[in-house]
Amino acid sequence: MMVSLDPGIRVSAPGEHAVQRTVRVPLWTGLGSGVLHPFSELDPVVLSEILTDLTSLIEPAADSEATS
Repeated sequence: MMVSLDPGIRVSAPGEHAVQRTVRVPLWTGLGSGVLHPFSELDPVVLSEILTDLTSLIEPAADSEATS
């Protein structure tokens, strides 16, 4: 799985863009395999863990918007 962001993250300036948008989250069989799979093929527990991880990525942004 890889999360694609817009704009991306530059190695030389990781904090350059405070606001980013998730473009896609492809699920592959292996690095560089090119074989995509639907999330419906995942074990429910694994899918739950992935969704929890993805949700945790957006929570800090949601918290900071609520306080501003």
